[in-house]
Amino acid sequence: NRDGATDPETGLPITCDTSKLDADPENCGACGHSCVGGACTAGKCEPVPIGTVTGSPLSRIVQYGNFVYVAAGFFSQLTTDTQGIWRAPKDGKSATTQFIDNDDIGDIVLLGNKLYYTVYQDTEDGADNHGGLYSCDLTTDVAPCAPKLEKAAYFPAGVSSDGKYVYFGEDEGPDGVFRFDPTMGTAEKWRPKDYAGFRTVWFGGDDYYYLAAVGPSSTVVDV
Repeated sequence: NRDGATDPETGLPITCDTSKLDADPENCGACGHSCVGGACTAGKCEPVPIGTVTGSPLSRIVQYGNFVYVAAGFFSQLTTDTQGIWRAPKDGKSATTQFIDNDDIGDIVLLGNKLYYTVYQDTEDGADNHGGLYSCDLTTDVAPCAPKLEKAAYFPAGVSSDGKYVYFGEDEGPDGVFRFDPTMGTAEKWRPKDYAGFRTVWFGGDDYYYLAAVGPSSTVVDV
């Protein structure tokens, strides 16, 4: 078996001809480890294209259920009008569809059964906000999604999660980094305006590591 998969019906390890594990695409490196249509080389699966969005540099990627969600937005330097968030089936057996049609996607993150994303836009809403944090419920399995505005903000860019909260920052705004509580549906200022320009946050244990882009330079901050 060589640490392969388990039969879901019997609960027993799947067996195969272990002499072919280096090249068998259905048992690649281990019995039951399928390359889902790709080749097996030296016991490792080769990459398999599962979807294509013509002319759009794809940046962020998350996976939920049977689909992979990818973003092509404001910071991807798009060359065509196929912006937004796209959804592709993991098995690549059906077409890639546009999940969110928006020219100004900043970043995306998955928390629970919701996809959160920022919109970084020039249009002002009358209250000096340029975009905000939005969410889509992925359990409905409907494309395109009907997004919900969770918090209006001033040019929000990066968004991330620690598994409990969603964090997003204002790239050009005065308020710094916000923390959104999905349970309460509220957002609070989490870090002051000194952290404005927030692009990405990475969570390592009890520490929070920021990559804040301020003007032409970038600063890494450990809080």
